[in-house]
Amino acid sequence: MKRYRFRFEHVARVRQIQEEQARADLLLARQRLIQAGADLASRAHQYEARRTRTERSSSSQFRSDRDRDDLLSMAVIAARSAEANAQLLLGQQLDAWTEAARKVSAMERLDERMRDRHSVEEAREEQAELDDLVSPRLAARKREDS
Repeated sequence: MKRYRFRFEHVARVRQIQEEQARADLLLARQRLIQAGADLASRAHQYEARRTRTERSSSSQFRSDRDRDDLLSMAVIAARSAEANAQLLLGQQLDAWTEAARKVSAMERLDERMRDRHSVEEAREEQAELDDLVSPRLAARKREDS
């Protein structure tokens, strides 16, 4: 009797590696989103802390403060954009991981079907061997009884 061997085991292994890589990319994208959220919170906090200060000063100090406030507000906008990009990347990585996992699952189902088919064929061959052994004995007994 032949031992079962999945004919597409190399393909299945490649698909598993692709799924593992997609999972790692997904985790990395999630970390980037978390970092982008923390960065946004930090920039927003800096901006709000700066805006709550109201000091009377000279016109040059006023212009300098205004320029600093503009830079802080642009940093908040950039952090929001980075967070939105990280969210988009996370969605794309989730889609890629889902597709890779679906392909692995399809290979596993194919392996299971082929394994079941092999088991049925193996049982059929075993039964045929038993029939070949038993049939001549039955025929001989029938002749003896007659």
